[in-house]
Amino acid sequence: MGIAPLGHRRRTGPMDFKHIRTFAAVARVGNLTRAAEHLHLTQPALSLQLKSCLLYTSPSPRDVEES
Repeated sequence: MGIAPLGHRRRTGPMDFKHIRTFAAVARVGNLTRAAEHLHLTQPALSLQLKSCLLYTSPSPRDVEES
């Protein structure tokens, strides 16, 4: 079984602080590697957290069709 596209696995619960902190660090530093170092994470772990964050913020295909 493959991984579903982002829009098909949209999260519905509240975004937790980890996601907000990750997104803010990347925005502030402007570089994934340096943001990962700042958060004491590896770059692949930071990338996974950002992908998880996108599950909260990306529109689902149904939302796009209704627009």
